Amino acid sequence: MSVESKILFNDLPTEIIFHIFDYLSNNDIIYTFFYLNQRLNNVLLNNKRYLNYFELPTTNISIWKNILSNIVSQIEILNISTIDITFQLSLFPNLKSIIISSSHGFPDEELISIIECDIFKYLHCLIIKENKIFPDPVSENFIIKQNIILKKIFNYKNSLKTFQYSSVIPPLAQTDINTFQIYISLYSLTLILTDFKDIYSVIFYTPNLKYLNIQCESPYQHHNPIININIKLKQFYLKLIQKLSPSYGRRPFQIDFNQLFNCIKQFSSSLVCLSLDFVELNIETEDEFPFNSIKLQQLLESMRELKNFYLYAKLYTNSYNANHILSKFKNQYYLDHNLSFGMHLNYFYTLPFHFDHLYEIYNNFNDIKSNHPEILKTNLKLWFYVKTIDLSSKLIYDFNFIKELKIKMPKLMRIKFNEYYFHFSNKKQKLNERPIICFDSITTVHLNNNDSMETEKDWFIDRLPKLKHLILSWIDLPTTESHLIDILNKSIQQLDIDTDRVIQPLATTNYIYFSNVMHINFNCDCT
Repeated sequence: MSVESKILFNDLPTEIIFHIFDYLSNNDIIYTFFYLNQRLNNVLLNNKRYLNYFELPTTNISIWKNILSNIVSQIEILNISTIDITFQLSLFPNLKSIIISSSHGFPDEELISIIECDIFKYLHCLIIKENKIFPDPVSENFIIKQNIILKKIFNYKNSLKTFQYSSVIPPLAQTDINTFQIYISLYSLTLILTDFKDIYSVIFYTPNLKYLNIQCESPYQHHNPIININIKLKQFYLKLIQKLSPSYGRRPFQIDFNQLFNCIKQFSSSLVCLSLDFVELNIETEDEFPFNSIKLQQLLESMRELKNFYLYAKLYTNSYNANHILSKFKNQYYLDHNLSFGMHLNYFYTLPFHFDHLYEIYNNFNDIKSNHPEILKTNLKLWFYVKTIDLSSKLIYDFNFIKELKIKMPKLMRIKFNEYYFHFSNKKQKLNERPIICFDSITTVHLNNNDSMETEKDWFIDRLPKLKHLILSWIDLPTTESHLIDILNKSIQQLDIDTDRVIQPLATTNYIYFSNVMHINFNCDCT
């Protein structure tokens, strides 16, 4: 006969309580246990790692005020995930880092108020990652506000060691760059620039940088002359966007790879990590860098201290042979340096894959090829860093693929469904007899095809318990009788719409579809 045993939470050993805390956020831990009893109160106060990081709350403010009065001196890292700043920053006397992580934007006025407050000069880290789906257009007022922000950052009077800014910075030629000051204490910098040549200006004012992460337009011929710089950079992450001509049908400018190579080689004596994201560049021939193994080898050989190299590129032509391209990367140099490459469709990348977006997986993992095929079977962390994946709708009925996806991409947060090509009604019936696989990490779904949400997506959305963000591009809303209605009402808190066809039904029936939505962003051509 079985004997039922019960144990109170307060009787658990402290080590077990710590294990439970590992599954909760700091805010959840503090809010739930701080006033529960004296023992748990002491556990929190004596373990600063639960109080060091704090996300600014937006609800239950009166309760939080009482809690903060006891722990505010312990908080060193503050995460602001909403546009509503509920507590004054002056409340946190020992603040060292501020992270602004609003996915629906953060007002420039609020940001300026932060960098102009007294506590800013004591900050070591300011990270602004507004992951907006549709960026705001650049206006004269926007440029003025950015000038205020940049002038405050490039200033020797602050204490910043790390700065990350996610808004696109217009060409620095439009900025009064003479107001910038050389700032020797900044070691880590992440920016989205417009002009490639502005990389040199940024480096000039931050001569002690060790980590530089830049997104900008590609260098092009007849650009500015090459500039020599002297900096001991350790890590360089570069993502290039195709530069387009404002005339001639917005055709792409020809990329000046010589200028690119010269920039990278400026750091050849010190660089230990180089990451190149060229997936948005219009490279039309496999004889060009980086598909040309000889040109890539010549660049890498100039990096005397290089330990890690990451590459992502796309070949913009249908006339290619993946096996032929990969065969060129089997020579002794790539073997000696343990460099593995993979391809699917016309995408080319280093393996393991170190980028957060994996584009256009329209069949399954078996279609991926490599110059070292064994790595596809032996390395269990090939896709560990992927946070966003593009899928065709048909893959959601491939049970084995779904199972692999769950195992291989534990950090997956967003799925984008592109145009599907086939219906799988028979597979759908068989799949429903299989065990349900849920993706607890996925919070965002992007529907990007000319179809109804009901056709295929209801199967998948049912298996996303943490879904809260929906992006709609060229898709019809479900019928009012659909079982999707309850899911959309309960789950969706943020809605981004990139299609005109949803506006009219949404305007008349929004109370049916998205009653729990807190933020809506439209990006439509309504002319």
